[in-house]
Amino acid sequence: QMSAQLKLKDATIGELKNELVDVQTKCDDLEQYSRRNSVRVQGIPEQSGEDPIEKTLEFANRTLQLNPPLLPSDVDRAHRVGRTPTHGRPRPLLIKFATYQQRFRVMKGRTLLKGTSMYVNEDLTRARTKLMFEARAAKREGKVQEYWSSDGRIYVKVKDEKHHITTYNDLRSIL
Repeated sequence: QMSAQLKLKDATIGELKNELVDVQTKCDDLEQYSRRNSVRVQGIPEQSGEDPIEKTLEFANRTLQLNPPLLPSDVDRAHRVGRTPTHGRPRPLLIKFATYQQRFRVMKGRTLLKGTSMYVNEDLTRARTKLMFEARAAKREGKVQEYWSSDGRIYVKVKDEKHHITTYNDLRSIL
């Protein structure tokens, strides 16, 4: 009698765990989708009292040389994220574009930043940022040839095979 009740409770717990993982995955997918028009730019010098939209336009049009130039109406919002720096490094600039096409133009133009201290990255959820960190660590250890994100999806290349990963377990099973 007692062991049958325990088995039933264990089965229920297992089902609830699986359901929780499904809900967390769907929630993360929705959060990532809400960030689809956003990027994070690291390395843009920060001044007190700056206008983040002006900084965005200057970065896009001067540094990335976008043609046609990015207009103020192409930027929905822009602001610095994180604590005010004390160590001198500027905080990242989070930019949300009015359209996906404008974001795409900036992502395409980021190749001009090679060799500089500026980086343009997708605005990933906390869970996906952690997964990118794990993929970066795997690359440093030589377990992964490459890692990247595209439209919020994270990929790794192992033995010339591309894999889409959504969890740390996905990454571990590939390695």
